Amino acid sequence: MPYKIISTHNKKYSYIARGIPLLLSSSLASSDIRIVRYSDLVSYIKGNNINFSSKDFLKLSKHFKINYLIFGRIIKIGDTFVLQSNIFSVVRDKIIYRNSIQALGSKFIVNDVNRLSNILKKKIVSMHPPKISLLKNKTTGSVPEAIGGSMFIKQFAKGDNGLVRTAVKEYIIQAISTGRFLSKGIQTVIATRHRIILYNLSISGKLTKLAQRELSPRSNVIYVGFYRISKDHRALIITKAKLGVIISYMLVYKNDSLVKLTKNYNLFLRVMNLPGLGNVIVGQRPIPVSPSGRYFNDYVIGQNNYPIGQFGGKTYVYRFNNSTSTLIKTRQLAFYNNITLYGTVYGDIKGNGKNYLLALSNSGNLMIIDSKGK
Repeated sequence: MPYKIISTHNKKYSYIARGIPLLLSSSLASSDIRIVRYSDLVSYIKGNNINFSSKDFLKLSKHFKINYLIFGRIIKIGDTFVLQSNIFSVVRDKIIYRNSIQALGSKFIVNDVNRLSNILKKKIVSMHPPKISLLKNKTTGSVPEAIGGSMFIKQFAKGDNGLVRTAVKEYIIQAISTGRFLSKGIQTVIATRHRIILYNLSISGKLTKLAQRELSPRSNVIYVGFYRISKDHRALIITKAKLGVIISYMLVYKNDSLVKLTKNYNLFLRVMNLPGLGNVIVGQRPIPVSPSGRYFNDYVIGQNNYPIGQFGGKTYVYRFNNSTSTLIKTRQLAFYNNITLYGTVYGDIKGNGKNYLLALSNSGNLMIIDSKGK
């Protein structure tokens, strides 16, 4: 069976219509799976406005004469690669498999790590007719067919035999952040399609739910982060899109609940560690543009249903006022004005001990920016 496998993510995010999609090998039959630029695929996606829908998957598959199109993202945790894979079948005109596959290796997808291609082939072959027909019998009327599998929160602990998976929670994850939120321990906050969930993460890898807050219908969380609002208290910063409108606010943990601290702001908000300023809240006013593509959160590939259609405008540092529970605009960050903070990755991207920002420019180019804004 011919296959093609596409990864639409570099670390965290990418932009499909004007960016460069990545192809992992031209065929899974080859033993050398590596990231390459595949110009024919890029040209076709640009020329036909290909999106992540069954209709466009079918169009893409027929054009390149493939039976299965596999797309997903790859994340490296220690020496473990996790491929969040989605398999689209041309024959069935739908995604038949959505789950994660693990492989061990020492470098980033070199020489078919742990025979990853064989693992994928087995997953496809296992979709045999009896199983498919059983799935069909469980659906009635216009209710959409269920897709097996979901996204995973995985914890790994080091043991004598390397990394050992511990606790597992199954969610379709919109956004996730881990760090010191309460006065003790380490916490993880997860945004799903329907709620914000706060967990305590133990050394053993156990997740203990502390609180959750329901989201309004059709919310699409695109960022969660922690921010210190006083010596002993931190808040969650939530940025979400709702039918194309950007909404941000802050939550605090109080009486075993997540309570709203601020009003709604129409800003892209995120926490960044800037030279000379430390951890600050950076806010960016969205600028509506003609939709030319689609952003994807890296924890919910294929799950975000609402195109953003907005770029970032002027960018400012915001200070939190404890007395009024409001955000106050302070200094402008001029060199961020031509990029979109939504979908950025900030940190030691190059592995040289220095922090960089990986971001999309308003012209559709992916840029790596140093601490001086260059």
